[in-house]
Amino acid sequence: MQGTYHQPHGSLLMNRLLSPILVFVALTAAASALAAELTDDQKKLQGSWRPVDARLGDIKIDEETLQKITFAYMDDRFTLTVGEEIQQGTFAIDPKPSPKTLDLFYTSGPNNGSTTVAVYEVDGDNLTVCYSLNSNNRPTELKSEGDQTRLLVKFERKKEQ
Repeated sequence: MQGTYHQPHGSLLMNRLLSPILVFVALTAAASALAAELTDDQKKLQGSWRPVDARLGDIKIDEETLQKITFAYMDDRFTLTVGEEIQQGTFAIDPKPSPKTLDLFYTSGPNNGSTTVAVYEVDGDNLTVCYSLNSNNRPTELKSEGDQTRLLVKFERKKEQ
């Protein structure tokens, strides 16, 4: 047959062996690039956090409710679990202002399509976040007293077991 190219058997075998290796190398490089792109402030948020204290305005959230909540940051994504309900999305931070700002962009769950604005502070394995329940009005400090539109949560990093 004129114009038909037949690949030698050895080359076909080599392509089949190399293809998965090349895919693995490409995925590893992409993951490494993403990890390298995380800022120091994003790295401080990485991991799972559990609330140890929370207040909506002046109202203290009970311990039983807090026990049902986990907040996890992985790369530029978050997962909020409350009991059996899971909400996910992406987040963005700005470490320049004081306090630092945090924006949560929900992509699944009951808040899908919405944004929550907040301010935060990380101190080792302790994270304090003041969320606004009115997305147009970012908190300016880490306190909720006297403001029912502010949720102040103090988290501790969950230890890997």
